[in-house]
Amino acid sequence: MDTIPANDATECAWCGRRIREGSAISVGSYGICVTCLGDRFGHPIENVSTLSDAEADQLPFGFTRLDSEGRVIAYNTQESALSGLPREGVLGKNFFRTIAPCTCVDEFEGTLQTMMASGQAQRRQIEFLFKFKHRTTMVEIAMSTDPRRGYATLLVRKAASEEIAV
Repeated sequence: MDTIPANDATECAWCGRRIREGSAISVGSYGICVTCLGDRFGHPIENVSTLSDAEADQLPFGFTRLDSEGRVIAYNTQESALSGLPREGVLGKNFFRTIAPCTCVDEFEGTLQTMMASGQAQRRQIEFLFKFKHRTTMVEIAMSTDPRRGYATLLVRKAASEEIAV
């Protein structure tokens, strides 16, 4: 297993801050710092790619994990509340074509495809207007990729002026 050398550090998928110096975790992933996690955790998460469903459900923001084909393989309760879509109706479906077709644009799907194709772990932050049939919501998204596992992770929270009536 490749590890990050002792003089490197894990970065937070949300804010990009260094999480922990000299951490021996797998190369090719991002974590979440304690500041971004809030009061629910007393320690950072060192690798978002390895979170279990139960751990993801404890996060204070939306969490979606996609495979290399764009299928949803993990979807937490916070994301279900943000989107209004139940987990059981989302898992296994293509995120870009079936769940959120509004994301089939270069700004979103194109960015994530470019990140995955690079073969390097990367993170990007964007603001995006999700347009669902039942509501439209402006969100902040932290995208990170773990090319060794073939995963992309989306961390999602409402933007300052988040909900727009339809």
